[in-house]
Amino acid sequence: MNYYRRLVVALLALACLGKAVTAALSTDNNNDMNHLAKEIKKERAAAEKTVEDMVRHSTFAGSFKPVIRRLLLSKAEASLLWKALKATTHWEDLALIVLVGWLSVPAMKFTYEHSLSNKPFQRSKTYFVTDHLQQIARIAFVIYLVDIVKMICVGMGFDFCKMGAFPHAFAQSAYTLWAMNRLARGKKYLLRRYVTVHPETYGRIQIINRLLDATIYAAGLFIILNILKVEMGVAMHSFLAFGSVGTLAVGLASQGIAQQILNGLMLASSDRIYEGDSVRFSNGQSGTIHKLGWMETVLRGSDEVMVSIPNADLANQHVSNLSRVRFSQVQQTLRFKYSDLNKLPRLLKSIKEEIKIACPQVITDGSRPFRAHWVEYGKDYLEVQVVAHFHIKPIGDEYWENRQRFLQAIDMAVKKNDVSFVAD
Repeated sequence: MNYYRRLVVALLALACLGKAVTAALSTDNNNDMNHLAKEIKKERAAAEKTVEDMVRHSTFAGSFKPVIRRLLLSKAEASLLWKALKATTHWEDLALIVLVGWLSVPAMKFTYEHSLSNKPFQRSKTYFVTDHLQQIARIAFVIYLVDIVKMICVGMGFDFCKMGAFPHAFAQSAYTLWAMNRLARGKKYLLRRYVTVHPETYGRIQIINRLLDATIYAAGLFIILNILKVEMGVAMHSFLAFGSVGTLAVGLASQGIAQQILNGLMLASSDRIYEGDSVRFSNGQSGTIHKLGWMETVLRGSDEVMVSIPNADLANQHVSNLSRVRFSQVQQTLRFKYSDLNKLPRLLKSIKEEIKIACPQVITDGSRPFRAHWVEYGKDYLEVQVVAHFHIKPIGDEYWENRQRFLQAIDMAVKKNDVSFVAD
């Protein structure tokens, strides 16, 4: 009995030990499983975050579906959007704006031309006022359309870059640009009237006109940037916030541009040349100044070919402005036979007399040379030089016609004195 009792106790003890071991193993397994589950959860979260980052930084992947969802409005959403547009858009306003913007000038022109006024409509004060009202109305129509587009975009969920404030900023910017343009046009009109009375100031007025244009539009740009900053929070520095490499590149490019503009300004303000002047540069180029720009000068040659010359190249060159020369010279070298030696004194006097008759602009008061002299013995000829100066600019048809008369006068004197030229 004792043996069996001991056996039962031993079995029970083994059973308890096995249970305890099983329990212990079970606890270890549970801990391992819990730890493994936590690791898997962490890895899944990391993977999800990686996918989200990839979608966020992708170029097109994943970008079209949200946009398409916003575009595909439901019937209820479309109905609400249409009601909002009907509540805020008044077709009477649009009709009035279109009427003023596109029909006011034709209607006023019809009325004006059937009145008793003989002054052209385009030059009347009525046209001036009506045209400005028409321009204001057309800008208002564009702003109205921008308002409608803004409401549609916001209603569909596209509220980017402070879309709600955009129409207001757009309206202020549009009317600022319009005002700057009107101011520039008015300035140009006043300067043109001044040049009509004082034509000798044309070149200098062109410089003033260019500088005033730059001032007006620069002021307009700063006003628009300030509007964007106030209305939409877009600061000026955001346009200029380049990286260091970009800043260096822009700086180097701007340096060259600034140098060109400075050279152009100095060239124009130096009073050396103006548009329309006939010039000759020290490098041999010659022609008429077609356009005197900020960065380059356009020269029109006698063959009508336009040549663009950077102002930096012209800044250090000598310029002969033929348009500002009030006198011209014509010089001719003649060769006669030795057999006509005794006829030369009478011939030289006759040449001067014929030039005086043929060319009334010749200067004979002694302030400029007027000569017809025998100057040299040649191998088989006698050389005579004729020099005359005229109150004529050395350019244009007047100069060349006068030069032709000068040559004809010499030919007339030679024939009268029965003298022959020596052929080369």
